[in-house]
Amino acid sequence: KLSSLAPMILGGKLPGKVGRCRFFIAFKTYDGIKNCAWHEVTALFLFSSAYAEPFLFFVYDTQLCSVFLFGNFYRVHCTLYFLRLYGIMVLKKETKGKLKDMRLSKRDKILFLVAAGFAGASVLLLVLANYIPGFAQWYTVHLYDMAVNTMGRIFGLLPFSAVEILLYAAVISLAVCIAAVIRRKLSVIGAAAGLVLAASLLFFLYTSNCGVNYHRTSFAGSAGIAAGDYSVNELAEVCLLLTEDVNQTAELVYRDEQNVMYHDVNVESRAAEVMRQLSLTWPELEGYYPRAKGLLNPWILSVQKITGIYSPFTIEANVNTGMTDYNIPFTACHELSHLRGFMQEEEANFIAWLACREADDPDFRYSGSLRGWISCMNVLYRADQERWAEIRVLLSPAVELDLAANRAYWAKYEGKIAEIAETVNDNYLKANGQSDGVKSYGRMADLIVAYYINETEHTG
Repeated sequence: KLSSLAPMILGGKLPGKVGRCRFFIAFKTYDGIKNCAWHEVTALFLFSSAYAEPFLFFVYDTQLCSVFLFGNFYRVHCTLYFLRLYGIMVLKKETKGKLKDMRLSKRDKILFLVAAGFAGASVLLLVLANYIPGFAQWYTVHLYDMAVNTMGRIFGLLPFSAVEILLYAAVISLAVCIAAVIRRKLSVIGAAAGLVLAASLLFFLYTSNCGVNYHRTSFAGSAGIAAGDYSVNELAEVCLLLTEDVNQTAELVYRDEQNVMYHDVNVESRAAEVMRQLSLTWPELEGYYPRAKGLLNPWILSVQKITGIYSPFTIEANVNTGMTDYNIPFTACHELSHLRGFMQEEEANFIAWLACREADDPDFRYSGSLRGWISCMNVLYRADQERWAEIRVLLSPAVELDLAANRAYWAKYEGKIAEIAETVNDNYLKANGQSDGVKSYGRMADLIVAYYINETEHTG
């Protein structure tokens, strides 16, 4: 039966209607090829009135460059000997390449298992932090502190931001992986196994070096600072004090030919010293502080309107050194506060304000005073615009120039990317228990007012 069909196949004269498709099939092959290997094949079907179902005539294997004849696909297997017997052998000597084995290899299974382990450990840590009282605080003080003293010290030795370099490497690796899959140098399953492992590892690093810390005891709680209700008068008094601080320190910093502030110290290294100095007063902040780092390409942060970012993947505090200089000392201390395990944005802002306030460098004192002034004045504006206007006119002209330079810098990056970045950050903060989202950055004012009220009560 097959021998009578062979001349028709070779001659191209096929009875009935013919269909053609490409698919994958597993079958036993000849010497040198393992049994039941997956091969790319082209199948030719015959639709005739004699059969209710399509009748498979032959399968062309592009990997072996051979034709296999079948009577009924599920019952007849033709060997190479049979094919040689009927003279139907190689129809095409050049192929487009070989597909990798589509089955899970031992390597792929190991990668998926390791990925499952990282993902499982991450979920377990988050469950314990959420539902076991005191676990997150214990974890931060003991286990996370060990990570800071190992990973933080190792990556701290590098003079550049390791996470920035890893970001570039990840983009290049992903492009190479996609190209390898397209060129059939890497199987889809093999590529998927590598990507799943990378994603699960990043998730684990995020959870262990950041996610759990969101559930620890707050800095205000451990330091005994209760941010309660306060009156408009109390807020206005704090704004007056901050205005005086800003005006005084504005005269102490270096200024360029446009009379805009610039810093003459190594802010990134100095920020770690300022945080260590603060920990002498607030023991909650004791521990190792690596140097804050600027990016080689700060545009990455500027285009998202981000002043700085803490990397849980390398335990680094990264600062946008491209922005207006008065922001940099405060931001460096803010990111180092995250590195110390205090993830709530309003608390990181408050800790940065405290650090700058108690620093010896005028650059830091001016940076902290101005950022604190902005936060408190924004709250006063919403509460009492008349009182806000009375205080606003007291600001030094030199400070006005710094604020104008800051507005001009960020105006260059208004756009869709910045809007998307803000939305992502807002949802991220809300997912981690900060119901106010990006508005939580401004809650620093509540802690500053509470600090001044407590200080007044103690001195009074």
